[in-house]
Amino acid sequence: MAILVSQELNPRSSVYRQIANAVNRGECVPEDIIFGLLSKRLEEGYYRGETGFVLDGIPRTRLQAEILDELVEIDLVVNFKCSDEYLEKHQEGSCGPGHTVTAEFCFNIPISVFCQSKPLEAYYQKEKRLLDFQVSTAPRDTWQGLLAALHLEELNAVHSSNKKLIAPPFLR
Repeated sequence: MAILVSQELNPRSSVYRQIANAVNRGECVPEDIIFGLLSKRLEEGYYRGETGFVLDGIPRTRLQAEILDELVEIDLVVNFKCSDEYLEKHQEGSCGPGHTVTAEFCFNIPISVFCQSKPLEAYYQKEKRLLDFQVSTAPRDTWQGLLAALHLEELNAVHSSNKKLIAPPFLR
């Protein structure tokens, strides 16, 4: 989502002023803009023949998950569980012992949001679309473990630049 929003940070963009105003006030970009950008990108991908997608940074709340379910079918949500030790290494605080967070929560957003992830986890757990995945201290082990958990090891072995799965920077 951060990439989609940053692409609109161009004065010629139709939503530039709305995004800039929210950011300048220290607020989140309004959900209607977020979902508008997401809908547009998913539609463009569909017409280009894309057969799937991975979302990062959305949903962050149960309400966003429900809105997302109205827009598109989500097959699986991977809940990256991080130990407190891992969190402290990558952030400057935590919600406290026993709390787990999703990937975007580990790496992109403030600690105060961590405690809000429980309703989102419960929503996807109830829907039987949640895969809990323990983050390893070794990024490469995390990536390989995730591929195995998703049964995608063979896709990663493909050497075609069009099909090779590449670990995100924080898992390399």
